[in-house]
Amino acid sequence: MDWEKDFYEFLMEIICKQNSIRLQMASNDIVTAMQKLPPKHPVNMHRKQYGNLQQCFKAKKNPFFSYTDNLVLLLPKDKMDQLNQHGLVPLYQLYVQTYESVQKKLIEIMKINKENQCQVCGMVYKVLINRQGMCGEEEDQKAHVPMHQFNIL
Repeated sequence: MDWEKDFYEFLMEIICKQNSIRLQMASNDIVTAMQKLPPKHPVNMHRKQYGNLQQCFKAKKNPFFSYTDNLVLLLPKDKMDQLNQHGLVPLYQLYVQTYESVQKKLIEIMKINKENQCQVCGMVYKVLINRQGMCGEEEDQKAHVPMHQFNIL
């Protein structure tokens, strides 16, 4: 049995299926989901090798997530794509589907809030107050360049 593979597939699946816009999950919610599995389930057996969830996460080489302050966060899409090229992302297609769904939701939220995201700095900004000097830290600051093309006025 490959307990580690089962554990990280379980982790990816529960984070993706909870449908959070942030692609993250609190570790106590992960523990709650694990407690619903039988004690001898491979997911629980893998975790038990390390004593607790935090130690289990620290042991992962080339993780597809970050773990801070009791929160598991999936890495940004570009890093996931790089890891996937080496076969290090379990259930990658589920991740891609979830990521695309999340991006659509975020765009809808930006439309509602009259916002867009800058192609240059990545910042989400209010479209109605975008003006010269808002993007960048250099002397010749420019206005934000919209990433998404939609009419919100």
